[in-house]
Amino acid sequence: MFKNTIQTKVIVKIALLFTYTLLFTNSLQAQQVAKGSNTQNWTSISVSGNVQKIAFNNQIGIAVGDNGLILKTTDDGIKFSQISSGVNDNLVDIKYIGNNSFIACGWIWGSHGVVLKSNDNGNTWNSVVSLGGHFNEMFGIFNFNSDTIFVSGTNQLIKTYNSFNSYSTSYFPNGYQYRSLLFNNNLILMAHAGSVIMRKSNDFGASYTNSSIQPTSNLLRDMILYNNQLFAIGDNGSFFKSTDCDNWSMVSTQNLYFKSLHELAGILYTCTSSNVFELNPNGNLTSIYNSNDINSTGASLDKIFALGNNFICYYQLSNNALPVSALNLEGIASVNKIQLSFTAINETDMDHYEIEKSVDGRLFTTIGDLMPQNKIQNQTQYQFTDANPFEGQNFYRIKGISLNGKQQYSNV
Repeated sequence: MFKNTIQTKVIVKIALLFTYTLLFTNSLQAQQVAKGSNTQNWTSISVSGNVQKIAFNNQIGIAVGDNGLILKTTDDGIKFSQISSGVNDNLVDIKYIGNNSFIACGWIWGSHGVVLKSNDNGNTWNSVVSLGGHFNEMFGIFNFNSDTIFVSGTNQLIKTYNSFNSYSTSYFPNGYQYRSLLFNNNLILMAHAGSVIMRKSNDFGASYTNSSIQPTSNLLRDMILYNNQLFAIGDNGSFFKSTDCDNWSMVSTQNLYFKSLHELAGILYTCTSSNVFELNPNGNLTSIYNSNDINSTGASLDKIFALGNNFICYYQLSNNALPVSALNLEGIASVNKIQLSFTAINETDMDHYEIEKSVDGRLFTTIGDLMPQNKIQNQTQYQFTDANPFEGQNFYRIKGISLNGKQQYSNV
């Protein structure tokens, strides 16, 4: 909780990261080189191993991969060093959960499933779940906060409410639970048991119902909450959306096999084994990177990543995200609230601003909006109070919506 006796004030252009003491970070400017056939310039880093996923705590990133591979960066992805995991499992997912802690999961097919935890920003790792035998593979992680974490796997969902000091398991009939996330106070599980099954639970997995209309028989591989809708992607170009998880509509289908789905600065990114795409919510694709053996995409605060066999590549987004000349954000943390203010310079044709907040810097919800004054060649000051900050870290960003309906974001 915020303490009465301490008030910390920071000013940082575009991006703010709040903790109890209002931590903040500025992005590094990395050298960029062109690689492959791209519409943007990407930086390529050669690594040893087949990299599957990456997660970030500010400048610190942890990538995981096959045969227990763990790689760490302390400079936002410019260089990586290998860290011992202590396991030989294929690590297929990782999440930053707050308090300098990361969770990773994986499997040895048909014989073992594992969940690993680091409490020191990825320097050392301990096994918090180790399951031998068939049907114990672990596939995906969703954390509501630093204590409440769900790990989905074959026929089961592992749950902890105390950051894996203890855990319990909910079992499901026949199915690989690939992903889970929280949507409208329901836990959503994306499974596959010969065909796709979307499951919804309002008691955190103790019981569940299947969606009334299942989206497809094709294998779905990832899903994300974006603009208050669920989006899911997978094989045969499957791209579906839902506003309630009970009914799904196909956005588009193409002869492509999508592998992952991420959002950064209001843009959706997906990949196949040979391309990274910007993905429009209407299903339109724009290729931004070509390579071979791409496994997934990832995102830091201002970089989109492509991960694959013996390589990690990234592209750094521009800091000029909003249609104003400058957007300076400041905040004061006090007792149980955070006072936000930002200055917009040279506003033009703005309809409104939305204040968005996140517990992990990835999934954001709108907590308020403000009407612009559209004062060209003038500075305009805006104020907003978050009266219900999360315990631990709070991430904020500003979403600007212009009069023509175009949505643009600040950095996180």
